[in-house]
Amino acid sequence: QYWRWLWGYEDTTGGEDEIFLKDGRILLGRLSGESNQQLGAKKWSAQDASLVLRGTFNNISFIEDGQEIATYEQVLRIVRRQVDLGKPAKGALFFTPEVESDAYHKPGTALGTFYQLPLKNLQKLGATKAPGEGFWELEVSQNKRLLGTVRLAESTGSIRLEPSMPADKDKLSEQDINRAQEQNIEAMLVELAPHAQKVGELSTPMQGWVALSSTRPQQVVPWQSMGMVRSGSWRGGLLWGNLGWSLQQEKVSSLIAERIVNTLRLMFPALLFSILIALPLGMAAAVKQHSALDHGVNLGAFLGISLPVHWFGLMLIHIFAVWLGWFPVSGMQTPGVESIADKIWYTVLPVTVLSIAYVGRWLRYMRASMLEVIKQDYIRTARAKGVSETRIVFVHALRNALIPVVTILALSIPTLFGGALITETVFAWPGMGSLIYEAIITSDYYVAIVGFLISATLVMAGNLIADMLYAAIDPRVRLGDG
Repeated sequence: QYWRWLWGYEDTTGGEDEIFLKDGRILLGRLSGESNQQLGAKKWSAQDASLVLRGTFNNISFIEDGQEIATYEQVLRIVRRQVDLGKPAKGALFFTPEVESDAYHKPGTALGTFYQLPLKNLQKLGATKAPGEGFWELEVSQNKRLLGTVRLAESTGSIRLEPSMPADKDKLSEQDINRAQEQNIEAMLVELAPHAQKVGELSTPMQGWVALSSTRPQQVVPWQSMGMVRSGSWRGGLLWGNLGWSLQQEKVSSLIAERIVNTLRLMFPALLFSILIALPLGMAAAVKQHSALDHGVNLGAFLGISLPVHWFGLMLIHIFAVWLGWFPVSGMQTPGVESIADKIWYTVLPVTVLSIAYVGRWLRYMRASMLEVIKQDYIRTARAKGVSETRIVFVHALRNALIPVVTILALSIPTLFGGALITETVFAWPGMGSLIYEAIITSDYYVAIVGFLISATLVMAGNLIADMLYAAIDPRVRLGDG
């Protein structure tokens, strides 16, 4: 399954039908069952993996992709890529397949044979007439084990197969009993086949993948469909841009695209505000070490790191949404309202929750890095030379202090697309975090794998970006030097 998803596979579920209209339009979809019956007697021509009918046809019911069923006039050509194999041959009692199901076959390939059992053949096998009932009966055995009885009505020629019940039926469930009787019928047909009369063959009307109704000998009825033949088409996998389908019968690419946009609406402003707040405050706290500003910034950072996200989110909802009524409780926008202001209004609380957590973490990184740099010898030398404090902090210290911080910021890039599960859950925000979580819970593997693949790719991209930023920040680092 993983290889199919990664590389691709041959889709044998049947290609789309086509109708060519007089006005030049070509519609893709599926021909209705009513029109299939209406056109069934026409002379179709096999062309590769399709059946083609040319002429001028009216009142054709067709279901175009993504549309409701509609009736079309002046249809000049009809192409079918999924065809019923038809009903059993007239007078057939049973069918013996000669090929495996879900295999690819050319037009005219014999798929199996239909048989009937005339009375004279049963009589040769020793059939006896039941007294007073108008039936001829024949017991069929295999290796001295009674499989069942064949009953043929003398007046109509109809035949009924009556399989024997298993000897230990009292110990078996109803399902096991039915299975045992089905096996007895199959064994009876195998025993009767050499003595039956051939009445027809089943063959493929076009090139394609054959799906028989059963791959074992089976008793048939006049109204039974013998199966389908479908065209096949190559479906490229992930390496060809096809992410597959989810269990919700939606394209994974569509789900991911929708959720990534939602996640970016939430994560991008949260990360941006966190950087704009954390870096200047961390730098100021380091420069003014042990001051009231430093103590206050540290206290705020520890609070931001320590506050449980779910609790903090619920408190903001209770105070600002329920109590004061300033902001909505949850969601992304007011139903029926399409405005940027409304969407921003809905993002204020979740962005605040995420920003507080990120600010506390990055502020501590920035403060620690800045403290280490301003104690270096070259900073003391700059001060001794009379360089202004502003130039020392923003030119000499800041660039070097940013080097370890850049690593942390670059590795935060995956969170832009990975989402924040707890925050999304608290505020009912349909982002990537909740999508991946739901995919894991429901075993929707294609969605989960794509989500993890995106995260892993972004981690590598973050490391690459960090290396490139090192060269921009630190003049001692040069890309491509040996």
